[in-house]
Amino acid sequence: MEAILMSKLTALVVAAVLMMSGTAFAKIGVVNFQKVLSTSDSGKSVYNKLKTKAAEFDTELEKLSKEITKLQNDFEKQANLLTPEAKDKKSAEINRLVREFNGAKKDYSNQLQRIEARYLKDIESEVLNITEKLGKELNYELIVEFQHAGVMYFSDKVDITDIVIERYNKEWNVKK
Repeated sequence: MEAILMSKLTALVVAAVLMMSGTAFAKIGVVNFQKVLSTSDSGKSVYNKLKTKAAEFDTELEKLSKEITKLQNDFEKQANLLTPEAKDKKSAEINRLVREFNGAKKDYSNQLQRIEARYLKDIESEVLNITEKLGKELNYELIVEFQHAGVMYFSDKVDITDIVIERYNKEWNVKK
């Protein structure tokens, strides 16, 4: 339902722009933000940073997992020799570590999502600025984002994603 509304809104915006421009044809561009994320230098850098951070978290979780497995194996081997109190103590320790593992897993996932959201917000802002400059420079009447604007079809002639990526890479590499 929301996609249909976005499609209609996009169509209305395009119609309004065409009417205001006073011409039958308006210069329109389309940008595929997902492609910008996956192929730009900045997007690749963010992906590698997230991958590295996820690997760090996985290493920590693997340590906890091994500790839990070792305690469980020891418990199973010694179960017949332990007193009921000792069994309860070992079982409680294992349960505590399992809760710690699950909490750490959730926390790490939340941290990764926050980091990713921050990076995406920065990239989105930078790409928006570049797209705005490009639109003014090349006299575009309208530039839409491919996936979120409800675009069902567009000709390769209006796809300016590669130009945006090229400009973004230049600006990003200068800042770096």
